[in-house]
Amino acid sequence: NVSMTILSSRKHSCINAKVVGSKSINEQCTQLLKAMSGNGINGCSYYKKAVPLSRQFSRKRWELEDLVQEGKRQRACPYFAARELEARAEVVFCPYNYLLDPIIRTSMGISIKNSIIIFDEAHNIEDVARDSASISTSPDDLSDMAHDLSVNKPGALISSFGDGTEELDVRGAVEAMETYVGKIRALVQNACPSPKQLKEPKAVNGRHFERLLVHVGFSPEYISTASRQFDIISQMADDVKLDGGTCSFIEKSLFIFDCIFKTSTSAMHFSFVIERKQLLQPQTVLKKRTSKNFFHKQKSVLMEKTIISILCLNPAVIFRPISDECHSILVTSGTLSPMVSFASELGSPFGTTVEAAHVVSPKQTWVAAISHGKSGNQLLGTFKHTQTNSYQDDIGDIVENCCKRVTGGVLVFFPSYATLNKLVQRWKVTGCYKRMNSFKRIYCEPNSSDKAVFDELLDSFNECVKNEHGALLMAVCRGKVSEGIDFSDDRARIVITVGIPFPHFKDSGVMLKRSYNDVRSKDGLLSGSDWYEIQAFRALNQALGRCIRHKGDWGGLLMLDSRFATQQKCVMSLSKWIRKRLEKFKTPEVAMESFDSFLSQHQSVSQVPTKLPSQTAPSQSQPQPMHIKREEHDDMRKRNKAYRMKSSSSSTTPTSSSSSLSYRGKQRVRGMMQLNALWTTVKQEDCVNQTGTGVDGDENSICIARLTTPSIFSQATQPMSINNDGGK
Repeated sequence: NVSMTILSSRKHSCINAKVVGSKSINEQCTQLLKAMSGNGINGCSYYKKAVPLSRQFSRKRWELEDLVQEGKRQRACPYFAARELEARAEVVFCPYNYLLDPIIRTSMGISIKNSIIIFDEAHNIEDVARDSASISTSPDDLSDMAHDLSVNKPGALISSFGDGTEELDVRGAVEAMETYVGKIRALVQNACPSPKQLKEPKAVNGRHFERLLVHVGFSPEYISTASRQFDIISQMADDVKLDGGTCSFIEKSLFIFDCIFKTSTSAMHFSFVIERKQLLQPQTVLKKRTSKNFFHKQKSVLMEKTIISILCLNPAVIFRPISDECHSILVTSGTLSPMVSFASELGSPFGTTVEAAHVVSPKQTWVAAISHGKSGNQLLGTFKHTQTNSYQDDIGDIVENCCKRVTGGVLVFFPSYATLNKLVQRWKVTGCYKRMNSFKRIYCEPNSSDKAVFDELLDSFNECVKNEHGALLMAVCRGKVSEGIDFSDDRARIVITVGIPFPHFKDSGVMLKRSYNDVRSKDGLLSGSDWYEIQAFRALNQALGRCIRHKGDWGGLLMLDSRFATQQKCVMSLSKWIRKRLEKFKTPEVAMESFDSFLSQHQSVSQVPTKLPSQTAPSQSQPQPMHIKREEHDDMRKRNKAYRMKSSSSSTTPTSSSSSLSYRGKQRVRGMMQLNALWTTVKQEDCVNQTGTGVDGDENSICIARLTTPSIFSQATQPMSINNDGGK
């Protein structure tokens, strides 16, 4: 009988066909609500039924999908039904930025007074808190906002409010905001007269930033007055047709300036930064389709742009007021380690801390670190070493060997997209990429914010894992793949991390944060270098956590970096359950022997992925992929079809365990086949028999067919049957 609600964005809970799929779904919804007539015909008819819908969910447990489904059935709004339930709910579920961001918290009407707050998956809570008090824009965006304010002033000076008892100067409020944006543009001009000439980021910190603000006319009194003027615009939104981006920037920047002027020392926690950045920008290109017709095509182009940011360097600015107002806070995650930063960074002491063991037994996990590659060189993932061919080849060799052994999915995490692209480029040159692809279909995480593209890739990966011998997904730490996606069971039988994902040390935000912590370490903050290392290992632990998702799951974790063998500090920064199970190996050969032993306890031999090599003797362990010309391939298909027809009419050919050897164009041909369904057109001397354990646990004979030449079918005249009577 506990009342509850789930707060979410309109993107997840709006069902109005006029709004769903819109890029500005919030603005579209607001416009429809403004257009509401008495019967809702001109606005959103779903909105009027939100309250009756909420009553049906007031005293039962439910998931968001349940509410959305019932909303569709009754043509009632799930979004506002959930908002209606929040006022009297005893348990409220929501994304934790709804609580950390004061602007969102206010707009959603969430009260945290005397509440118990549980932040789950809270490994990013420090970053989210800092982002809630930070903002970025560009000179071009500021110009657009100024133009928006100048052309969208109401015609009348005075607008009626409410029942007419109060009158508000809406035009004056818009003019005040125009002046406010003008002061921000003056702030940029004073800090950096020629931003396009910048070679390095320009930062103004602490007291200097505060003095610069005062110089252009900002003060606590001015910010308070400007906030009241913006409130007028918010109340009279029907009379002001401002762009949503303009209003969002003004609202958040006013909140940040209020934080800066709150106390005499508050400005010390902020930095004003102007820099030039390379950003992917959408661009419309005119393409010629025929001699007469043209069409437009959207593509992303890397362009240099001036970025203006106000960065909050202390998450306690946001977190401490929440801690003071609520009853208590629980911060939980499977990858909170290292935990030492939370109390100092969030400015709140945690009286109780627990670092629990994993629910799965050690027999279900294989946790290892390899310090040297096949070449004998150290696998040291620093920038200097990652540029060498020997390092890139050694990493590729280990990943390839894992793909050969594991059925299901293989995840490989790199420190950055630059490292991922560099290694993939090298592997394509050496042929390593092609060999990997012959065992596992390869996917690479896109460096794009397009959710549709990412979802399509993930669906394809899961489908490939389900229907084939598995797939290889290459991704980056701190990317979408490493954050909160469930790769349970066959979706990830091993997770490999390459190097240690330290943040980019030349990033302006990272440099300023490190400097800030060094200056304030005497006040209890971690030093800049300690903070920097914690960010790296928290991202590493998060990536490693994609594997082993429930108590019955099993899999391997493999870290490729010599620092886990030479620096105990690196080992101690891993999650407790990982560091307790960690085995250190100097060479890949010894590590793979250990991994084989682990796999033999969980993975059937008949499940091991294989490929069909060419031009390779049966005794060689790493055959090359087979290349078949188109005309040879067509000839093989005809011959194979003839053999199938012949075998179906032959009484000597077993029918219960027959399966034709098939080809997929130029794609790989699997050499190992299921024992209970195998016949092949390969000559007997081209086969090697060995004994292994079948899927049913019995000792069976398995056949690895090695085609020595593409023309082998022209030499074989009769199909050869292989049965498992006594291992024959």
